[in-house]
Amino acid sequence: MNRLVNFCIRFVAGFFLITALLGPVIAAANSLNGVWRSDGYGLLFEIQGNTIRRYQVTEISCIASKTTLQVTQIPSRAKAKFVEGTPPEIEEYTIKPDASNGSKRVNLAGTVSDIVFRRIPRRPLVCEQAVTNNPQTNFEVFWKNFDENYPLFAMKKVNWFAVREKYRTQVTQKTTPEQLFKVLSSMIEPLRDAHTSIIAEDIEKSFDSNRFDSNPVSEQGFKRAEEIIYTKYISGPLRFWAKGKVSYGMLNPSIGYLRLTSFAEYTDSGLFADAFKELEIALDSVFRSKKLQGLVIDVRVNNGGSDVLGLAIASRLTSKPYLAYSKVARNDPNNYSHFTKPQPSIVRPNAKPGFLGPVVLLTSRYSVSAAETFAQALMGRQPKVIRVGENTQGVFSDVLNRQLPNKWQFGLPNELFLTEDGKIFDVAGIPPDILVTVFQSKDLNAGRDSALEKALQVLTTDVPNRTNNQS
Repeated sequence: MNRLVNFCIRFVAGFFLITALLGPVIAAANSLNGVWRSDGYGLLFEIQGNTIRRYQVTEISCIASKTTLQVTQIPSRAKAKFVEGTPPEIEEYTIKPDASNGSKRVNLAGTVSDIVFRRIPRRPLVCEQAVTNNPQTNFEVFWKNFDENYPLFAMKKVNWFAVREKYRTQVTQKTTPEQLFKVLSSMIEPLRDAHTSIIAEDIEKSFDSNRFDSNPVSEQGFKRAEEIIYTKYISGPLRFWAKGKVSYGMLNPSIGYLRLTSFAEYTDSGLFADAFKELEIALDSVFRSKKLQGLVIDVRVNNGGSDVLGLAIASRLTSKPYLAYSKVARNDPNNYSHFTKPQPSIVRPNAKPGFLGPVVLLTSRYSVSAAETFAQALMGRQPKVIRVGENTQGVFSDVLNRQLPNKWQFGLPNELFLTEDGKIFDVAGIPPDILVTVFQSKDLNAGRDSALEKALQVLTTDVPNRTNNQS
């Protein structure tokens, strides 16, 4: 008995001794403190306690960006909020464990995929060197960010090295900010990419690119199109949510019309959680009706925003899970064709009110970014969503926001959205099933909407015929 008691005493004492010795080691292993580098995206996080310092990294530059104002850290997990500017721009991150050994997954609120970060022993050497703020360095950092991250040079038929050779001799120590801005804008203008941009606040200049439009619609034309929809085609009351960006009415007693002009800025708070809640309120109200037998969703004038909001709508329209798309990002500075491991986004049925009947989606060249990923998220839905209108704009990636040494901001895409068989719709956009040119002058002058009329025809004539043929 004494021998057993002595053994137990020694065992317990040993256990507490080992725990005391290993406790700091285990805590250190679980801690987020340290230096973390992303797989793709050119990001570096330096975490210490409740402070995260973020760096934008290329092979030739390491530029510190925002510092967190609020961080909540528990073992292996953290929530971080970056706030900057007036009015404040808010970015909310969740840092969580990854399945692979030792890495973390970082999710920016409102995005459908994570960025994988791996711990590294120390900051890379480029981060120990000050970045010179002069015209030549700003030129090189700008060029290098595109060279390391842009995924579409081949599809755009742009030789980025030739672009550098063409323009670098135009930039000297004496180049003025206005001249530099003109050079940088000229470099990316041939990309015709709506996700490329430059903002130079100090000289009050900005540049945004877009796909070439041979017959652009004026602001007055867009307003006229909206007026025609609301006064000629909507029957009964029209309801609005999300600061007017989500609206709904009935086209006839059984066919609803859901118009989405953005997937962003639904509330004044700037918080994604509030935007999501506002959309859920709208969808609950829209799909509560028992009279709905057909639905038209209109994203013909939609400047994008959060892909998560598009998935939330898609989840109300299906009874079975299916792949919306898989997402990859460039992750090799020296190889234009090397990407991260695909991250799938699944449309999952929602227990809240929804609609499983026939749907028509109206699209156009003014359906941009998240409006396009939304269209892609509906492609696997059954019964099939019929697309009417035009090809979408052809830009899918989240915008990778970057900064030059002179504090100018610029953006570029670095991701691709893949179908199950690996197809992408960048550049060309998602094509319609039924082509109808939208917002033509003759239609606006005549007070009609040809694409909306075709959608009504599909839902009132074509869908019943197809159903009868299949039965």
